[in-house]
Amino acid sequence: MPDRPGASELIVTDGASLTEACRALAAPGKFGFDTEFIRERSYEPQLCLIQAATAERVVLIDPLAVDPGPFWELVLDGSVEKIVHAGEQDLELCYRHTRRPPRNVFDVQTAGDLAGVGRSLSYGNLVALVLGVETDQGGAFSEWSRRPLTDDQLRYAVEDVAHLADLETALRRRLAASGREAWMREEMLPLERRERYDPRQIDIARRMRSWVRLGRRPLGILCELIAWREAAARSEDVPPRTMLADGVLMAVVRALPGNVAELAAVRGFPRPLARRRGEAVLKALRRGRELPESALPAAAARETDRRLVTWAMDAGREICRAAGIEHEAFASRRNYIDLVDALRARRKDLTDLRLLTGWRRDFAGEKLRELIADRLGV
Repeated sequence: MPDRPGASELIVTDGASLTEACRALAAPGKFGFDTEFIRERSYEPQLCLIQAATAERVVLIDPLAVDPGPFWELVLDGSVEKIVHAGEQDLELCYRHTRRPPRNVFDVQTAGDLAGVGRSLSYGNLVALVLGVETDQGGAFSEWSRRPLTDDQLRYAVEDVAHLADLETALRRRLAASGREAWMREEMLPLERRERYDPRQIDIARRMRSWVRLGRRPLGILCELIAWREAAARSEDVPPRTMLADGVLMAVVRALPGNVAELAAVRGFPRPLARRRGEAVLKALRRGRELPESALPAAAARETDRRLVTWAMDAGREICRAAGIEHEAFASRRNYIDLVDALRARRKDLTDLRLLTGWRRDFAGEKLRELIADRLGV
């Protein structure tokens, strides 16, 4: 790191300097990076700064002054490892700019979870626990679109990536000692898949609260409304959830308004939006109501044994605790619900269940399947 970590000479603002910086980042075969962006004001997040670092050098790329395309090409290069911390949104920016998924990623937060360092630790806490270094994280919430950047912003920007390479080395050593390097590789593979950054409507629907209470037809209607919201938000250049919140979409599905006046009466639905976009919303509702049965998405099971799911989760937590792994890195409640539902229905093929694939199956998933099956008597 330079003696003055906030020095303005670190900022790359022209094509020649960017080419040289990318060459320096690629040379060691790995580098860490982070981004500062604003996504509350527009459909596409506004990229304001890219920070990148090897063990020897830090560079700050100003995307408001230079096209960051060569840097994104480096993120796409599978021969160079990219180190991030909770980096899915940073990687999403690469996909949005190139329409291609990143390659060869190592997320230190995930590695910390698998190595048993702590649960989803912040960057500062992870650096402190693993490297014994205190960092200044005071500049995280800044107006990154303003120029010139302040000394405090520059100092924070450098600090935010300066330790990533050392973190990767230390955590990889811990993973190797516990025999979990293959687990880490498996966890990183989804970050290289297009669908991670370009989800289907049903994937978005299943992230919403209360989606499990919807039957197949309401779920199909919700997917049509999500498709409408995405197109409308793009045309008005606003984030989709700013256009219309998830909860309001759910309310529309339940109310099934038949005209613009009834739509405007749905709790939370903005009246100006009803006047401006009401007919398009009603068309989306009709499309959902007219979907053939074969085109409707699968609904969640409706009669899950909650007590059995809680019991299975407690068993999973105990297995993880004994092995020194964060339970949240292993499974979510939804994963347990899916397993209980599949066993109760006596499904033969369980290979689509997260708990019964990859390292999760060998680590604890198969044991949990046996325990649950024994409880169910199947």
